[in-house]
Amino acid sequence: MFVLYAVTIGLSATLLIFGTANGCVNDAPADYYDFIVLDAYSSDAIPVHLLTREALAVYLAKLTEHGIMAFHISNVFFDLAPVVGNLAHDAGLTALLQSDTAISEAEQKQGKYPSIWVVVTRHAEDLLPLKKDGRWKVTPRS
Repeated sequence: MFVLYAVTIGLSATLLIFGTANGCVNDAPADYYDFIVLDAYSSDAIPVHLLTREALAVYLAKLTEHGIMAFHISNVFFDLAPVVGNLAHDAGLTALLQSDTAISEAEQKQGKYPSIWVVVTRHAEDLLPLKKDGRWKVTPRS
Protein backbone atom coordinates (compact mmCIF):
# COMPACT_ATOMS: atom_id res chain seq x y z
CA MET A 1 0.00 0.00 0.00
CA PHE A 2 1.31 3.45 -0.87
CA VAL A 3 0.63 5.42 2.26
CA LEU A 4 0.14 9.15 2.60
CA TYR A 5 -0.07 10.73 6.03
CA ALA A 6 -1.77 14.11 6.01
CA VAL A 7 -2.19 16.57 8.83
CA THR A 8 -4.65 19.41 8.97
CA ILE A 9 -3.99 21.99 11.67
CA GLY A 10 -6.93 24.14 12.71
CA LEU A 11 -7.15 27.01 15.15
CA SER A 12 -7.68 24.83 18.18
CA ALA A 13 -7.14 21.25 17.07
CA THR A 14 -5.00 18.98 14.98
CA LEU A 15 -6.61 16.35 12.81
CA LEU A 16 -4.49 13.43 11.63
CA ILE A 17 -5.66 11.53 8.59
CA PHE A 18 -3.95 8.30 7.54
CA GLY A 19 -4.59 6.55 4.26
CA THR A 20 -3.56 6.07 0.68
CA ALA A 21 -2.53 8.91 -1.55
CA ASN A 22 -5.46 8.19 -3.84
CA GLY A 23 -7.98 8.23 -1.00
CA CYS A 24 -6.75 11.06 1.21
CA VAL A 25 -5.66 13.43 -1.49
CA ASN A 26 -8.20 12.89 -4.23
CA ASP A 27 -11.16 12.97 -1.85
CA ALA A 28 -10.09 16.10 0.04
CA PRO A 29 -11.37 19.55 -0.89
CA ALA A 30 -8.99 22.16 -2.30
CA ASP A 31 -6.74 24.01 0.18
CA TYR A 32 -7.50 21.43 2.88
CA TYR A 33 -4.13 20.27 4.22
CA ASP A 34 -1.48 22.31 6.00
CA PHE A 35 1.00 19.43 5.98
CA ILE A 36 1.24 16.34 3.79
CA VAL A 37 3.76 13.56 4.40
CA LEU A 38 4.44 11.18 1.54
CA ASP A 39 6.04 7.96 2.77
CA ALA A 40 5.99 5.52 -0.13
CA TYR A 41 9.51 5.39 -1.53
CA SER A 42 11.59 3.08 0.68
CA SER A 43 11.04 -0.22 -1.12
CA ASP A 44 12.68 -1.42 -4.31
CA ALA A 45 9.35 -0.91 -6.11
CA ILE A 46 8.96 2.86 -6.10
CA PRO A 47 5.50 4.15 -7.01
CA VAL A 48 6.83 6.56 -9.64
CA HIS A 49 3.34 7.82 -10.42
CA LEU A 50 3.52 9.61 -7.04
CA LEU A 51 6.62 11.54 -8.23
CA THR A 52 5.22 13.13 -11.39
CA ARG A 53 4.27 16.70 -12.27
CA GLU A 54 0.66 15.57 -12.38
CA ALA A 55 0.81 14.08 -8.88
CA LEU A 56 2.53 17.19 -7.53
CA ALA A 57 -0.22 19.35 -9.05
CA VAL A 58 -2.83 17.28 -7.19
CA TYR A 59 -0.92 17.59 -3.88
CA LEU A 60 -0.55 21.34 -4.37
CA ALA A 61 -4.26 21.75 -5.11
CA LYS A 62 -5.09 20.13 -1.76
CA LEU A 63 -2.40 22.01 0.18
CA THR A 64 -3.07 25.39 1.78
CA GLU A 65 -1.15 28.39 0.41
CA HIS A 66 1.52 28.10 3.11
CA GLY A 67 1.29 24.34 3.47
CA ILE A 68 4.31 22.03 3.43
CA MET A 69 4.88 18.62 1.85
CA ALA A 70 7.43 16.23 3.34
CA PHE A 71 8.75 13.41 1.15
CA HIS A 72 10.38 10.49 3.00
CA ILE A 73 12.78 9.41 0.24
CA SER A 74 15.05 6.95 2.06
CA ASN A 75 15.92 4.23 -0.41
CA VAL A 76 18.78 1.76 -0.62
CA PHE A 77 18.60 1.45 -4.41
CA PHE A 78 17.75 4.93 -5.73
CA ASP A 79 18.83 8.49 -5.00
CA LEU A 80 15.49 10.27 -5.14
CA ALA A 81 16.71 13.67 -3.91
CA PRO A 82 17.46 14.99 -7.42
CA VAL A 83 14.10 13.66 -8.66
CA VAL A 84 12.18 15.58 -5.99
CA GLY A 85 14.53 18.55 -6.38
CA ASN A 86 13.88 18.71 -10.13
CA LEU A 87 10.15 18.30 -9.60
CA ALA A 88 10.04 21.12 -7.05
CA HIS A 89 12.24 23.43 -9.17
CA ASP A 90 10.12 22.79 -12.26
CA ALA A 91 7.01 23.82 -10.29
CA GLY A 92 8.67 26.94 -8.87
CA LEU A 93 8.73 25.53 -5.33
CA THR A 94 11.33 25.67 -2.58
CA ALA A 95 12.81 22.34 -1.41
CA LEU A 96 15.18 21.46 1.43
CA LEU A 97 16.84 18.12 2.14
CA GLN A 98 17.91 16.49 5.38
CA SER A 99 20.01 13.33 5.21
CA ASP A 100 19.83 11.92 8.73
CA THR A 101 21.83 8.79 8.04
CA ALA A 102 24.63 8.92 10.63
CA ILE A 103 22.81 7.10 13.42
CA SER A 104 24.73 6.29 16.58
CA GLU A 105 24.54 2.91 18.28
CA ALA A 106 22.62 4.52 21.15
CA GLU A 107 20.07 5.97 18.71
CA GLN A 108 19.73 2.58 17.02
CA LYS A 109 19.00 0.98 20.40
CA GLN A 110 16.26 3.58 20.92
CA GLY A 111 14.68 2.55 17.61
CA LYS A 112 15.87 5.36 15.37
CA TYR A 113 16.49 4.48 11.73
CA PRO A 114 18.47 6.42 9.14
CA SER A 115 16.24 8.58 6.94
CA ILE A 116 16.33 11.10 4.14
CA TRP A 117 13.64 13.78 3.88
CA VAL A 118 12.79 16.53 1.43
CA VAL A 119 10.35 19.26 2.43
CA VAL A 120 8.66 21.32 -0.27
CA THR A 121 6.59 24.50 -0.11
CA ARG A 122 5.40 27.35 -2.31
CA HIS A 123 7.03 30.08 -0.22
CA ALA A 124 10.69 29.98 0.85
CA GLU A 125 9.89 31.87 4.07
CA ASP A 126 7.76 28.93 5.23
CA LEU A 127 10.98 26.90 5.54
CA LEU A 128 13.10 29.57 7.27
CA PRO A 129 13.24 27.71 10.62
CA LEU A 130 14.60 24.65 8.82
CA LYS A 131 16.99 26.68 6.67
CA LYS A 132 18.51 28.12 9.88
CA ASP A 133 19.08 24.57 11.12
CA GLY A 134 22.39 23.37 9.67
CA ARG A 135 21.04 19.88 9.03
CA TRP A 136 18.81 21.10 6.17
CA LYS A 137 20.40 21.80 2.76
CA VAL A 138 19.15 22.92 -0.62
CA THR A 139 17.81 19.86 -2.42
CA PRO A 140 20.12 18.82 -5.28
CA ARG A 141 18.94 18.66 -8.87
CA SER A 142 20.32 16.67 -11.75
